[in-house]
Amino acid sequence: MLVTELVKKINFNDSCVNDLIFANGTVILDIDLCMWKQKEYQDGDPELKEVILKFLNSTKYN
Repeated sequence: MLVTELVKKINFNDSCVNDLIFANGTVILDIDLCMWKQKEYQDGDPELKEVILKFLNSTKYN
């Protein structure tokens, strides 16, 4: 999945970044994702979920 597709699919607003690592062309992003902001969220579901995103072969990291 491309980053542009990911940003369109997932609402990252108000999520907390736990860790951000860039090494050997890989970006690893560990976040507490606000599940209650997602389209498929239903009452009673967990409000937060720890998610680890890995972006491989990253060439332009700032």
